Amino acid sequence: MSRRRKSKWPWIFSLLLAAGVGAWWWFDGRKADDAPMGFETATVSKGEVKKVVKASGVVNPITKVEVGSQISGTINKLHVDFNSKVKTGDILCQLDPATYEAALLQAEAERDSAKSERDYQEKTLGRKRELLEKKLFPQADYDRAEADLVSAEARLLLTEARMKKAKVDLDRCTILAPMDGMIIDRTAEVGMTIAASFNAPKLFILANDLTKMQINAQVSEAYIGQIKEKQRVVFKVDAYPEPFEGEVVQVRNSPISEENVVNYDAIIHVKNPDQKLKPGMTGEAEIITAERTAVLRAPNSALRFKPPGSTSSFGGGPPGTAPVAKLDEREVYLHPAKPADELKPRKVQVGVSDGIFTEIISGLTEGDTVITLLKPPSAAGPTPNPLSASPGRRR
Repeated sequence: MSRRRKSKWPWIFSLLLAAGVGAWWWFDGRKADDAPMGFETATVSKGEVKKVVKASGVVNPITKVEVGSQISGTINKLHVDFNSKVKTGDILCQLDPATYEAALLQAEAERDSAKSERDYQEKTLGRKRELLEKKLFPQADYDRAEADLVSAEARLLLTEARMKKAKVDLDRCTILAPMDGMIIDRTAEVGMTIAASFNAPKLFILANDLTKMQINAQVSEAYIGQIKEKQRVVFKVDAYPEPFEGEVVQVRNSPISEENVVNYDAIIHVKNPDQKLKPGMTGEAEIITAERTAVLRAPNSALRFKPPGSTSSFGGGPPGTAPVAKLDEREVYLHPAKPADELKPRKVQVGVSDGIFTEIISGLTEGDTVITLLKPPSAAGPTPNPLSASPGRRR
């Protein structure tokens, strides 16, 4: 054998090896393409389906009153502190009454003077009336005496009103509790000067009953139409792991607009017998707008599933669409008995959806297996390298 013929053999061997590898990959690919597609499935079961609207809220007392002062003055006595329990009419604090006591004495003196003037004018008019009847007094002078009496009576009424106002101002030096409750906040301090010119300064905040609280939950305008009175609410705050339950008592029509986002207040009453909830706490509320227990349910992904090439007019729509909120007709696909069997839709009637599961009214039974997702055929194992040596081969 010549040297030229020997040099051709490595090239021939390389070409044959490349052809073999290409043929192996082609046949392996055809095998994978011919393999049946796989499915992810779920079992139809009974359970709870609960549709909720989430909203953030602030805890407040049901009745909360800000107590201030209608007059100016200096606080010289303080009778309550934070968390003090009070009854209606209890003294909260006392303003220095000296100025108002002097104003009352002045008003009383002016009243007495006006009363004396009125009495004098009454007697004078009586005497002039007797002289007029005897034609010993001119009519014009008598008319003048009548006018003087009317003026004296008017001055008396004016001084009595001033005296009454001075007495009211003096009484307002004593700040009283307007209702039974607890002091949850105070700004009043002994020696503090109050200037009540246009607005009454806030001295105390009084809560009626902390065993019954109110949550002002802000609900987005997109969901406010689902909120109704007497709906059950589950509310959580960061301070406690356990939830609190309440009830919607009012949906307010006043819009709250912040940065072009419109919300509405849903008022929720919550029982607070242990007084764990404190005024001002914030948390998340779940308003239950629809609830079903022990009903057939299927995952929403089964309602959205469509096999390749499906032309069905039903179906759940693309992922992320709004949950079903009313009775409707949809379709699902049951897992085929054989991999080669054709997939056929099953029409079902659905009810309430919580975004994950949907209530099945009819069309399915408990234990049915529905398809939720199409997946490529599973590989038998890692693809071997035809160029590598077999495990039992020794070099």
